Amino acid sequence: MDVSVELFLENGYDRTTTRQILQRADILNGSLYNIYHGKEEIFADIISEALNDSVRESEKYLDNPTFLDKVGFPLILMIYISFRSQRLAELLAVAHSKWDIMLRILDIMMKWVEDNDVDGIVDTGSEEFKVRMYMCLGAMGNILEAISRGPSTISERNMIMTVIRMLLDVFELPTDGVEERVDTIYRAISGNDIVICGIHL
Repeated sequence: MDVSVELFLENGYDRTTTRQILQRADILNGSLYNIYHGKEEIFADIISEALNDSVRESEKYLDNPTFLDKVGFPLILMIYISFRSQRLAELLAVAHSKWDIMLRILDIMMKWVEDNDVDGIVDTGSEEFKVRMYMCLGAMGNILEAISRGPSTISERNMIMTVIRMLLDVFELPTDGVEERVDTIYRAISGNDIVICGIHL
């Protein structure tokens, strides 16, 4: 996994091969294929681990978080790291373009929201909730794809605000204090040593 992360960061997803992973990890074909069928499965595990890491990081750095803080943190973190590394933006965009990986992301995010909706703000057991989550992740894929193409004319803060406003609209949440909530989440991310898949952000 560590070797794969290194190669994906060096070469990008498309230019990384299973053979390169095998060579750098110094393992035989059979050893890899006992666990994975190819690089997409490895990449899917890396993305899942990264998202789970981001969820754990939010628990460390958010004091008295609101529902919006908890749901927004992993998405804002994606924007934050994408603005700092075009390669990471590319990798996140690739993840959002692959159906199997998107379903994993959806499951992790749905579980995260369900576990943190202590006030029953959304009906997490409904099919509508799943559709709303999928809408948010689809929009995130488009945003990450745009960032991955190069410098954006939209500032990082405005991009983050767009994501938060999307969450508010999709989940029909009140907009009171949204600027303060964005600042709170952003300070938590930018003011701490966040570690995702062993990478210090």
